[in-house]
Amino acid sequence: MNPFIGIVMLVMLQGHGVSMTEAPSRLHPGSPFMVTVSGLVSGTSYDVRFDKADVPLKGSGSVRLLLGVDLAHPDGNDRIRLYESGTASPITSVAVTIRRHVYPSQYLKLPENFVELTPAELKRAIKEEKELDGIFANDKTNPLWRGDFILPVRGIITTPFGVRRFFNGEPRASHTGIDIAGKPGTPVAATNDGIVCFEGNLFFGGNSILINHGQGIYSMYFHLGKYAVKNREYVKKGQTVGYIGETGRVTGPSLHFGVRIADSKVDPELLFSLTR
Repeated sequence: MNPFIGIVMLVMLQGHGVSMTEAPSRLHPGSPFMVTVSGLVSGTSYDVRFDKADVPLKGSGSVRLLLGVDLAHPDGNDRIRLYESGTASPITSVAVTIRRHVYPSQYLKLPENFVELTPAELKRAIKEEKELDGIFANDKTNPLWRGDFILPVRGIITTPFGVRRFFNGEPRASHTGIDIAGKPGTPVAATNDGIVCFEGNLFFGGNSILINHGQGIYSMYFHLGKYAVKNREYVKKGQTVGYIGETGRVTGPSLHFGVRIADSKVDPELLFSLTR
């Protein structure tokens, strides 16, 4: 074989110099992480895939995007893969190790009506869960978020992310956000720029706001007393979107704040430190 042809083929196999890095290097279930893709060719469409995520990517030079290890992701090895859109083989990939992480347990004694649902309540909760799952389906919009993500309200975090909860001794789903206690009427700020994609009352979440930050990133604000924005409204980071209340299934005035990245449930506190 002509040596020059061999070199050209090697470059083609290496994706025209396209490379990926991820940070931080230590990941566990619930970890958000940043992926930097370098060497992108202008006018070419790409897809970054990891676990459930399939994020479209365009640009030239270097582009950064956020991904997340879902709370339910098993321990062990996985890979982030970069494809040119419409192709079956990855241009390049990066190996990642998902380390075991033990979240604490929380035992609560609650009134029975907070633990056992009536048939009508269960039917409503299932219907709303499906509606939210439809919203969380991998988003195809361009990134709307800019810079760091901020804490929506100052207060004591009464229940951190990932806590395995027991209600009256019975196991329940792990906590997929953070609960922040606060006085009723305290303003709640948007964690970053985005578009309100849900404004309404949910059985568990009470008065709720969801914001789409683009690239499959969503933030959730539950148990609000009042809304300050409407569905489909564009909001800026730090803008008031609602006020702390006591609506939905909650035992006191607080904000439940959650983040999903490409449908993966991640720890908001790690996202704040990652993008700071």
